[in-house]
Amino acid sequence: MEAITNLAAGFSLAAVAGLNAYIPLLLLGMITRATKSDLLASPYDLLSNTWVLVLLFLLLMVEVLADKLPGIDTLNDTVQTVVRPVAGGILMLALAAPVDRFPPLLALGVGIAAAGVVHTAKVGFRPMVTVHSNGQSVPMVSAIEDLVATVGVFLAMVMPLANALITPLLLGGLFWGLHHQWERRVEEQTQQTPPELLS
Repeated sequence: MEAITNLAAGFSLAAVAGLNAYIPLLLLGMITRATKSDLLASPYDLLSNTWVLVLLFLLLMVEVLADKLPGIDTLNDTVQTVVRPVAGGILMLALAAPVDRFPPLLALGVGIAAAGVVHTAKVGFRPMVTVHSNGQSVPMVSAIEDLVATVGVFLAMVMPLANALITPLLLGGLFWGLHHQWERRVEEQTQQTPPELLS
């Protein structure tokens, strides 16, 4: 049962990394350090190293700020196209490492895919938010994504099996809900625009 729990937690954390690479890496390292647990086998226990935690914190601050500035968020997402899937792969590898006979290449592939799918959805959705709100809603949407990522990490650690099932549904619901909200807002703005300006 512990093997399934580890794999479920790894999958959930990898998916969360698609929203923000540094939140799950930093929180996993902090949780491991605070609980003094053997959750992470070598070499992944480096995530709980002081200098690694400081570096992850600094990278997180840059990511959090860059992701809330219209225009810069697009540049940030371009850079994160590599970083987020790699973080997902590392997280899945770290939690799958203690599982006997689970192929590391499979763990890496699952982690990269989980983070990559979420990242792709985020990158596809964000330009629509920027255009339809003239950039005004970017900070709010980014803050919601950060909150979802943070909650996702804690759920992955507390109830990994349920979270592995819930995470895809929650992320899908988040993107669908935000997309639906923006479509309504654009429709309202179009209806309020004088006909002569539409032609």
